[in-house]
Amino acid sequence: MKRKDNKRNDAAFARAGAGTPGERAGRALRRHLLVYRVLLLLLLAAFLVALGCVLYADTKVVSRIRGLSLMAVGTVVSLRLLLAAWDELTRRRVSRKDLRTRREYNAYLAHWRKDAASRNAALLAMAKQDLCLGQPEQALLDLDGVAGEKLTKEQLKTFYFYQADAARLTGDEEMNGTP
Repeated sequence: MKRKDNKRNDAAFARAGAGTPGERAGRALRRHLLVYRVLLLLLLAAFLVALGCVLYADTKVVSRIRGLSLMAVGTVVSLRLLLAAWDELTRRRVSRKDLRTRREYNAYLAHWRKDAASRNAALLAMAKQDLCLGQPEQALLDLDGVAGEKLTKEQLKTFYFYQADAARLTGDEEMNGTP
């Protein structure tokens, strides 16, 4: 139920044009993923229709199926490359923005990412940005959301470094948040 409420709130923000620049960039990224998935479904439907037409005709079935398969694979690869290029453009555009906007963009990504590795990367980036903005308490909250079992060796070093730095800035003597 919570996920549905978040989607509803996200749609309301999008309609109203509200939200921060980082949130708007995150919503644009999600929109592109949705368009990509719809295009893949349309491609699959077109491929199945074309395959049915080829199988209905008797002549040169194997060469037609091979041609349709190559066309479908080529289209999927080109759609994936187009999506990757668009995402990279969005990331570069956001990277030129101020630190607070980049933090909001990472917060949006961390909220919607399903896999733990991507969410951890976004949370670590948010913690770094919070430390740069002088908000060590918020950095500690971000580090609490990190799933430690999915961290790489370098990310684990970064995690402990950010945690120690945030604890030093807040004046806490003990660090109790282990991943």
